[in-house]
Order: sequence, then structure tokens, then C-alpha cells
Amino acid sequence: MNELTDNYAKVFFDLTIPEEYIHETKRICSECPEFVKALASPVVTKKEKHAVIERVIPGPVQSFFKVVTDNGEADSIFEIFASYDELVQRKNKVVKAVFAYVTKPDDRKIEDIKNMICRKYHKTGVNLQLKEDPSLIGGFILTVGDDVYDRSVKASITKLQNSLVRR
Repeated sequence: MNELTDNYAKVFFDLTIPEEYIHETKRICSECPEFVKALASPVVTKKEKHAVIERVIPGPVQSFFKVVTDNGEADSIFEIFASYDELVQRKNKVVKAVFAYVTKPDDRKIEDIKNMICRKYHKTGVNLQLKEDPSLIGGFILTVGDDVYDRSVKASITKLQNSLVRR
């Protein structure tokens, strides 16, 4: 993401378009990447792009999509959506986290992890992505924003090796 896509996302966020229209627009773009490619294509005329937008994109999102397309930024739509999602999460006091593991924790443990993150970061919710990573050997790595909590066996072995080498 960059400053331009962040600015588009802020404008999109400020439009306060109902979430169901935004969801539908994201679904359309994800399921039909050719649609986004056509909007980004210099071969397709502005008039043709507008006609397609009016047929495919939900009404409240059409004007925004036309501006993005007219400014030659249609190929950045997924980055704009990602920046928009971050703004929504910030507004809703939701933090994004990644939990890398060797053995998947049970549902109760996942809830405990989410609750701990909410308390520590003063958030009301957590968007927790679970990621299996056998290279950790054991343990886990929890990443919340820029904070990384590495409690993996792999990290412990590396620390031990480094301390032995220094002696």
C-alpha cells in the first residue's frame, strides 16, 4: 500500500457506503479479475468503462469506481480495499494479528489468545489469522502489528547456538 491508495481508501471510508454494497463490490472484483483488468486497460474507452461499472457495480459504489478508473488507478483497487479494511478495523477498535503454530490450538485456547490481545492492546476485537508453520519445530509466533512474540523451539535453539558461539 502507498499514500495514493491510502488516500483513496480514506475517501471511500468517508463516503459511509453501507457495508453490504462494499462487500458485494469486493466479491465482484475478486471473482472476476478480468473486470478489474478491463477497467485498467488503456484500450477500453472511458465511456465503455463507465457503462460496465454501471452494469456490474452496486449503485452507491459506482461514482467512486468511476473516479478511480478515470484517474488510471483501477489496477490498485485491491490495495484500496485493503487500506479501507484497515480503516474500518481501526474505527471498530479491532487489531490484526497472526498466530503461527506447529500444532493448532483448540477453540478455547484461540479465544484466550484473542482475549489476551484485546486486554494488552486495549481493543474490542481481534482479526486473528492462524498459520501453520512446521519449521517452528514447536511453540508459536504471535505477531500483533509491529510486535512479535516468538516462543518457538526454533528461536530457542537459535538463541542457544548464538550464546554457545559467543563463548
